[in-house]
Amino acid sequence: MIAPLMRLLLARHGETEANRHGAFLGRTDSPLTAGGRDQMQTLAKALVGKPLAAIYTSPLQRAFETAQTIARHHPCPFTVDERLLEQDFGQWEGLTFDEVAGRFPIDFAAWQAEATIKGPTDGETLMQVRERVVALYSDVVNRHQHQTVLLVAHGGVLNALVCALLQTPLRWLWAYQFQPGSLSEVLVFEEGCALTRLNSV
Repeated sequence: MIAPLMRLLLARHGETEANRHGAFLGRTDSPLTAGGRDQMQTLAKALVGKPLAAIYTSPLQRAFETAQTIARHHPCPFTVDERLLEQDFGQWEGLTFDEVAGRFPIDFAAWQAEATIKGPTDGETLMQVRERVVALYSDVVNRHQHQTVLLVAHGGVLNALVCALLQTPLRWLWAYQFQPGSLSEVLVFEEGCALTRLNSV
């Protein structure tokens, strides 16, 4: 088998209270639940012994804390990068789908019809999310060829990145599910990328 240019591990942070209640959770620093902390520890144990060359994390506490727990077992560079922030949900932040539909019916209908280019009220579109996370990915590939790198981020960010790497239309991003505390893996080759693990918990 041809050796990959890079092995990219993708971890989603542990569960938060907002995740449990189905609210839009973007830039709010919602703390991990007790279950989320257990997921974080399980994820860290699963990565013990993996030859990580670098860890990159979102600055939001739920991802940062998860990345820190993993990093205790890996003496490698640890980088906080805002391009791994979750999508900015603007005025929808902290609201459920039903609450958004009631308060912002026109914007919500437009978002449901074409979420790639229509963002939440005063928020960020999925296209904008993809652009920034792909820019980060390009930097990581250039810095870490023939190495294993871990990204610790959020569901929407990981969805957008995998769509880009596998050349899947962004409107299908929900086809890839990243549960809290999950681990996924992408092998990067000159010709493209291969998803070799998805949503392992």
